[in-house]
Amino acid sequence: MIQRNDPCPCGSGRKYKRCCIAKNEVSIDTLVEEELQRILAGMYEQPITPAVHAEYEIFHREWTTKLNGFWDAKEIEYAVSEYFFYVARQDLWKRYLIKVLNDPIRSAVRSVVKTWQEPIILLGNITGEENGLVAIEEVLGDETYYLEKQPDMPVEKDSVVFGVALRDERNQKNGIFIINSLLFVKDGNHSLANEISTLAESSGFGNRIDFYKAHMIDIYHNILSKSEGSVVDLLKGELTDIQQEAVDIFYERLEFLKIEADHPELMGNIIVTYLYEKQPNFKKPEVIAAAFLHALLEFNMFGDYSMTQSELSKLFDVSVSSVTNQSGKIQEFIVEMGKNIGRIAQDA
Repeated sequence: MIQRNDPCPCGSGRKYKRCCIAKNEVSIDTLVEEELQRILAGMYEQPITPAVHAEYEIFHREWTTKLNGFWDAKEIEYAVSEYFFYVARQDLWKRYLIKVLNDPIRSAVRSVVKTWQEPIILLGNITGEENGLVAIEEVLGDETYYLEKQPDMPVEKDSVVFGVALRDERNQKNGIFIINSLLFVKDGNHSLANEISTLAESSGFGNRIDFYKAHMIDIYHNILSKSEGSVVDLLKGELTDIQQEAVDIFYERLEFLKIEADHPELMGNIIVTYLYEKQPNFKKPEVIAAAFLHALLEFNMFGDYSMTQSELSKLFDVSVSSVTNQSGKIQEFIVEMGKNIGRIAQDA
């Protein structure tokens, strides 16, 4: 092993501490970082029992149903996996870490991994940035955590940060290590943070981990609805006047019938996206509005509620044949739109 005062092996004639030690230290840091990333990846490569897999699938269906209008399948998969292994089933994560710590690993890696026993569910407000570190004060606690700012990270003061992280105090006390990604959303008036605090207070849970186990998906939904906006919000301005009239008629009839969709965000996503992408040809907005209701009833989007074709045509004052024709096209689009619609129908 080269000592600090030994001649540098590069042949410069200078002492090692005055020459290449900094380069080697950077290399060691890089190796430690790569090993930590391999350890994280290894968690997902562990064999799991059929019972654990079945439990995961229950969460996956629930999260897909609720977040489908905001995220694609891959993003949802990341979020569900983090929730499952680091929140709902922390025992699996801790069991895996015992195996890791029993293997021969670098001392620098070991010191970090030892602090990973208790994952951090980070819900906090950004209070500032200094020396490349972003300060994040907990919304439901008293800790302040420090996150190393990455290029293109959307860091703004008074923004809410949410996600799962691990401790990493190599450079800063209360430093954090990002597992996959964090959500950032501007919250200038603190309305979002206040909503989540109110939810936590009214939940009746004695500790935060139990609250997050029960409501983490609700927090994601709340943040995503404020940060990204749904497909409905993004495309509404692109509809023609007659298309918008059809949408208005559809919702007016739902109100008249006093029925609500089991998954309103997904329903709105289907309606607006279909009109925008397929540009269906119709002269009477009542026809397409009735066709949407018929198609969505076919997919059990309103629970046990049912309606005959004659009742539906009478409600919208249109012919059965015109509704059936348009409804068939909408149903084909729904099948195209996502693999998860069939799961929703089965769960309804």
